[in-house]
Amino acid sequence: PRCAERGSRARVEAARCVDVGPLFVRRSQFLQIGGFNESGVPRGEPGSVRVDCEMEARMALGLGLAPLALGLAPADRWAYGRTHVAWDHPKMEEGHKWRMLDYRQRYELPRSAPRLAIERACRDLNGEFDCPVAEIARKPASKLDCAVVEAPGTCEV
Repeated sequence: PRCAERGSRARVEAARCVDVGPLFVRRSQFLQIGGFNESGVPRGEPGSVRVDCEMEARMALGLGLAPLALGLAPADRWAYGRTHVAWDHPKMEEGHKWRMLDYRQRYELPRSAPRLAIERACRDLNGEFDCPVAEIARKPASKLDCAVVEAPGTCEV
């Protein structure tokens, strides 16, 4: 992450999508946007971007809220045991590619109204942190969490 929380100096950055685990959301806000979109995948299959990115896009569009990526050192990032077990499901990879394409069409098209609103929510949240002004002026677009935390391959479409 390119920014630092002013008190603790923890590395943070608002991102267009962060991984659902851990994702903290106020119950009232979760209910206000209709919760998770459970209709996006067949019963029993992992939801991937339908669980986190799609819900976070609705939070940005409906409430002006952006998710926050926390910057853990690479050694600490994966120190909590096995993560992303949903990727073991036999239909996960195929379904994830379709869900990423669908998400991109609905929320990530450059200069589209949804993308601009999500970017605005990220900029507003990053305004609360110490961010490198010159670097952000050079590359102003917010990132997907998989780019922020350097998890290649999980956010490509």
